[in-house]
Amino acid sequence: HCESSACAVLKSCGTAVITINNSHYNTIGGLIGLAQNVLVYDTTIHPTIHSNQNSLSMNAVSIGGAIGSSWNSKLYQTYVLDASFDINIKASYIGGITGHSYKCSIDKCYFSGTIIGGNTVGGITGASFNDSIFDCITQGEINTTTCSYDHNGTHYSTFYYGGIVGYFDTGDIQSSSSFMAVQPNCSYIGGLVGHNLSGNITNSYVISKVLGAAGLVGNNKGAITNCYTVGRTISYNQGSFIGNANAPTSIQNSYYDSTSGTAIRSGSSNVSPLELDPVVLKTSGSITTVYGPDGTTPLASLLGSNWRMMTCTLDIGEGEKQYRVPISTTIVPDFCHE
Repeated sequence: HCESSACAVLKSCGTAVITINNSHYNTIGGLIGLAQNVLVYDTTIHPTIHSNQNSLSMNAVSIGGAIGSSWNSKLYQTYVLDASFDINIKASYIGGITGHSYKCSIDKCYFSGTIIGGNTVGGITGASFNDSIFDCITQGEINTTTCSYDHNGTHYSTFYYGGIVGYFDTGDIQSSSSFMAVQPNCSYIGGLVGHNLSGNITNSYVISKVLGAAGLVGNNKGAITNCYTVGRTISYNQGSFIGNANAPTSIQNSYYDSTSGTAIRSGSSNVSPLELDPVVLKTSGSITTVYGPDGTTPLASLLGSNWRMMTCTLDIGEGEKQYRVPISTTIVPDFCHE
């Protein structure tokens, strides 16, 4: 546990097994509980974090694979791999890297694993407030056993689940991607972000079997530029790009998988500008390539100079196949190659 303003964790590697038996803990991390003005870099951890039923109080807990709650800190090349979270639904913030983050720089971080439970959940951070999230990747699954519960006589049914961030208050997500299967059939669920209040999302993408979720953002009021989604969206809050768009949503030079249904489930009239076009998927031999709307231009060419086409072995809802897709992250997952 580290809380001092001069604390750094350098090239750390380990395995954490945490079982939470009572509600006396507020911040729980595989590496650090509460990080204030901390630098964490070149760190790899393999956490297993489970809570016993009813062991966590409502609105009292932040749980992260590396850090429980991060304030004014920098997380660089922090990898949480093969993680397993099984958390009581009443836990407030659950994140693959950090449960909660405020004014943090989160750069080149990688999460792989399974997160079950929690009510505000993200593959990188559960709740993000004025952060800069850059060049991060997530893969695995986010799920829950229920979309509502009662606590002290009050009924709760609002959940925020996203492949990168569950609740995104403000800040920037750049050059980041989610390969997470975001499974819950709940309220604010997105392949990248569950709820985007006023954040900027740029050069980012979702390629996934996304069930019960919008392709990119479940509920959006922020700015989206140079983004795309490929995958399957099914059931509640459906929208192959956005579930619900609220003013002042803006979408520029972005693309969606039209085989997954309507691009924006509701609120498209609230979007200005609205530059959102369908991709075209074409199969030649054993490889399916993602093209722009004309069906001939590889999508990477339309997204910008920092994008390149790579071949990835993925299951986007039709079984495991090879796809030629645009990649903007410098971190390359082991299931992709040039």
